[in-house]
Amino acid sequence: MRTVTDDRKFKFTDTRLEAWRPTEGEVYLHDTERPNLLLRISPKGAKTFYFCRTDRSGKTAKQRVGPLGEWTVEQARARVDVLNGQTVEAGGAVPKRDRPSTHTLGDAFADYITFREGEGGRSVYQQRRMYALYLERFAHVLMDEIDEVWVERNIKHAVARGDGLDERRKALRRSGGTYTANNVLVLFRAVYARYLKVNKLKGKRANPCVDVPLYPTSRREECMSPEEIKRFLAAIDTFKREHCVFKHTRPGRGMFKGQPIESRIALADVLFCCVTLGQRRGAVAGMRWTDLRLNGDDPTWRIPPIKGNKSRKWKTIHLPPKAVELLRERRQRSGDGEYVFPGARGTAKVKDPRKVYHKILVIAGIDNPHLTIHDLRAAFVTLGVVKGKTTEAIAAAVGHDSPDTTTEHYVRLSKAQKRSVTHEISAAMFEEEAA
Repeated sequence: MRTVTDDRKFKFTDTRLEAWRPTEGEVYLHDTERPNLLLRISPKGAKTFYFCRTDRSGKTAKQRVGPLGEWTVEQARARVDVLNGQTVEAGGAVPKRDRPSTHTLGDAFADYITFREGEGGRSVYQQRRMYALYLERFAHVLMDEIDEVWVERNIKHAVARGDGLDERRKALRRSGGTYTANNVLVLFRAVYARYLKVNKLKGKRANPCVDVPLYPTSRREECMSPEEIKRFLAAIDTFKREHCVFKHTRPGRGMFKGQPIESRIALADVLFCCVTLGQRRGAVAGMRWTDLRLNGDDPTWRIPPIKGNKSRKWKTIHLPPKAVELLRERRQRSGDGEYVFPGARGTAKVKDPRKVYHKILVIAGIDNPHLTIHDLRAAFVTLGVVKGKTTEAIAAAVGHDSPDTTTEHYVRLSKAQKRSVTHEISAAMFEEEAA
């Protein structure tokens, strides 16, 4: 902790401060009349008043008041009194609503994520991960000090550049990080909105993220071709044979270090259901035995609302024979547990299949680092379109409320498929003309 010598701690006067000359580097002077008032003297002699305070975590934060010359000592003290929650003129406390908040970004996010967990949100894990990667380094910043310029500089542009990330993570980002920057901006906007609501500041203070525009983005075109889907399904079987069988070596080595074999099998089965049912990862991972009807002529799966279901309505999915066969095998393996895909080490359900997913992509020979697990849903929809199914039928199969959602976000035809459609339609025209 920095000690303050007696010659740097005295009663401020304009004359004494103007006469002070720095002798070594940067110097901070402390006012005995207002312990929170500092004067910073830069190595070049610039003198600026600062308000110093300590947040809940014990970290010291400084807030700029103004330069000496433009601000007198009395004006600086009056400003510090206001920032400190007291006014000398009135001789009493400022109303609580006018006091500066001591909430930091870390405090605001902790409250927000607790609220989201209680609400049963779908993306709590992803939001925690985004915060850890891009926002946690600003956890000490006071919410009152965040403005539009700060958001644009430290969140929008910094995340797009990949500040704080290693080279491997930077290489995996799409479109130079603009997609990620937009997602972090949306998260921060929600955190700030929650902070305004909890502290009853809504309508009194603007959300600084509202006027920060998102980066323009293009429609996602990444999608597995029908041939790649077949290779992906075959690679799942290969993965189970090669990485989910106990050998005479220490289990759980390499990229699956510490991961039980049963957990790897469950994660591979989650991916199988994602691609064969066209459902989201979160919905499949949260599949319960009580929601399945595997007997009878029409096996079904009812997806409950909230978790893994954006529309918050029950959805009925008709199960194909291959999926029914896999689920019946899992019933024999998993016993009487609640979840179809139980997690490792006593957790209720599997957590994150991305390591297994990327390993299966390597086995399948699919060299596209930008393909995500959610793109399996798009592959299911696109294959249905290629096979001539209507968008209404596909929307019902995947659980979309509107066929427009299916068409706008999930149909991703390749250049070869688009060219084939054009040629076939043109050929049909000439055939009719010849007839």
